[in-house]
Amino acid sequence: MTTMFSPQASWIWLLDRNFNEGGRRVFFRKSFEVAEIPGSAPLRITADSRYMLYVNGKFVNYGSERSGYNGSWPADTVDIAPFLQTGKNVLAVRVIHLTPDIFCQPAALLGGLLFELPSLGLFSDNSVKVFEPQGFGRRTFKTSFQYVWQEHADLNLIPHNWQSTNFDDSAWKNADYCRHSETEPYGRIVPRETPLFSCRLIEPVLTMQSAWQGKDAPDAADEPVALYCRENPRWEPAANGTVRAELYDFRRTRPGTILLEYSGASGSEWVDLIFTESALPDGKPFVRAPEDAGQVATAARVKLAPGSGSHELDMPVGMRFTIAVIRGGKGVNIRIFLRDLSYPWHFTGEFHASEKLLNDLYTMAVNTQKACAADTYTDCPWREQVQWWGDARIQAINTFALSTDTTLLRRGIRMIGETDSACGLTRAFAPAARWNTIIPDFSLCWILTIYDHWFQSGSTQLFQEQHRRIARVLKYFLELRDGSGAFQKDGRFWNFYDWGFDHSKEPFPVLGNMILLCTLEKVAILEKTSGITVEYDHDAAGKLRKFLSGFLCSKAGRDILDEPRSAVCAIINGLLEEPLLSCALDTVSREVAVTGEPRGASPYFIYYLFEALKMHGRKVEVIDCIRRRWGYWHDLGLTTTPESWATVEKYGKTSLCHAWSAHIPAHFRDILLGVTQAAPGWKEVHFDPVFAGVKVLSGIVPTPLGNISVEIDHASGKKEIILPHGISLASAVKVS
Repeated sequence: MTTMFSPQASWIWLLDRNFNEGGRRVFFRKSFEVAEIPGSAPLRITADSRYMLYVNGKFVNYGSERSGYNGSWPADTVDIAPFLQTGKNVLAVRVIHLTPDIFCQPAALLGGLLFELPSLGLFSDNSVKVFEPQGFGRRTFKTSFQYVWQEHADLNLIPHNWQSTNFDDSAWKNADYCRHSETEPYGRIVPRETPLFSCRLIEPVLTMQSAWQGKDAPDAADEPVALYCRENPRWEPAANGTVRAELYDFRRTRPGTILLEYSGASGSEWVDLIFTESALPDGKPFVRAPEDAGQVATAARVKLAPGSGSHELDMPVGMRFTIAVIRGGKGVNIRIFLRDLSYPWHFTGEFHASEKLLNDLYTMAVNTQKACAADTYTDCPWREQVQWWGDARIQAINTFALSTDTTLLRRGIRMIGETDSACGLTRAFAPAARWNTIIPDFSLCWILTIYDHWFQSGSTQLFQEQHRRIARVLKYFLELRDGSGAFQKDGRFWNFYDWGFDHSKEPFPVLGNMILLCTLEKVAILEKTSGITVEYDHDAAGKLRKFLSGFLCSKAGRDILDEPRSAVCAIINGLLEEPLLSCALDTVSREVAVTGEPRGASPYFIYYLFEALKMHGRKVEVIDCIRRRWGYWHDLGLTTTPESWATVEKYGKTSLCHAWSAHIPAHFRDILLGVTQAAPGWKEVHFDPVFAGVKVLSGIVPTPLGNISVEIDHASGKKEIILPHGISLASAVKVS
């Protein structure tokens, strides 16, 4: 078996004899000579948990890909040739080892760094200099229940310019703990699957300044957000006070690390950085106290060293606005930047309409899709940055309307498939901690995304890889069946389905069984297409369909159809005949027509309501609902799509950038551009644009076989589509 690293490279670390590991930040330096700058210098590097790479004092890269401990571990390959110079060079790396109490990344007992560049004689071994600065707080305040501890840094206790070539590291130790590159818990080191981040710096707009009377120096117990809220600043432009603040706007929610630059410091100033997605109509920031925001406190704190300098946070934050609160110094000048750590999408999908609102809503959805993708799909950049798989299915479907890049979907399917549990279900997100992470319907959703990938790409590769894991998931549900063929309740786990769904009204898991039926029938299609047989009871789908069809005709079943989420699953599964079908569709129509704050389906589950309406020709209702509900967010000044049907009263309690609500491009493609996929791999399409009050439209639909172009003018009757080679038309008005 070939290995990515040679025997000379080892995992290195600075051992804490008390194994007090969580949240440690360790600095590494390796000096080396270069006689002639090579054309390329591919450095292979990885760390547990995150690294920031510098060469000769210049920032080079942020990594590694997040991963679980499932037999392999990813490493990056970074060309450092552009940063080299003849003579002395220094490779410097800052590593943070995460604590085990976060959702987005498991944590091993020890941290570590591994790198090599054999052509220049660079290897991670005990010749590497290592230092642990005492200027970082370890257990400060959690940014949220799910995410990391706030970074608190005292720059007076952190070496200045430690990444540079002229820094004296003679007092630093040599790396004193070395392990084989493919030791446990990492296993085989494999190449990174996703592209490297662009790491470009984005400078925000300074929109507001103010001052107030407050603390010059915070106490250790003063959490930055809580202190800010207690001081209750009014953001009066001409105000005076001991504390001053600056508000920066990045124009949309973005994920990345924050770089703080400063000058004119005496060494006693503190800068609290508070991150928020919310601003009021007058432009003033909205910050909710942690006790009123589910203990969310996304912030950091930096004590400045004398003179000028800079400091970059080492874990990504997600926000639109940054409040810089400067305590203890009036002569300090600061600038902040965000280092972009979003997935480097290349979107080729386009949508243009003669109605400005629809163009703006499309852009909001695209902004959200960009912000909720890094080295995996993420639910939101604000409080979690977790790859919840129910969310990821919507993100993947939205991706299909924007790009042919399925890297994150493929990687996520494999990551979820690697998770395990005693009952056979997958974990609800990956990489996953080992506790409280099972949602049975998300396991079914995982199987459905394997079907989605096949239908989009035409490839059964993932099904071939995962068919045994699929069998284990199906076994869990089928072992819970009674004589009816339906699985019964299992009180051990949380069935999500959708926020606010009331399970107590179901005589058995009706919604769950309808999702299971859909899954079983999709698996049968994949079996037929691939020639691979999954080990499960192949009579299960037929028996379950017969039972559910009969149940929905009973009084209890008809009552269930008054609930829009249940009605949708019955419609999508084709379980209803007239007059029940029309009744169920009317239930869905009433839900999407609700004005004011909806109480039923969330912005996540409403995707499936829209799909049911599209199946039965009620497409204009979908566009009208998007105009009304997403348009309300637009009127609030939001530039991304929120987690819930957000109002100003919910600011700070809910994410304002959540990918599960960004499914607009898929609906605009299907309805307004009228292009729907009719065969696996996009080998055949339907073309049937619907007039929904928009006269002129154009767009590009990306497919694995090339881009489809559409131009429509309903006033003149022009409806044209240009197809790439390999795609045929099932129905059309005019084809070019």
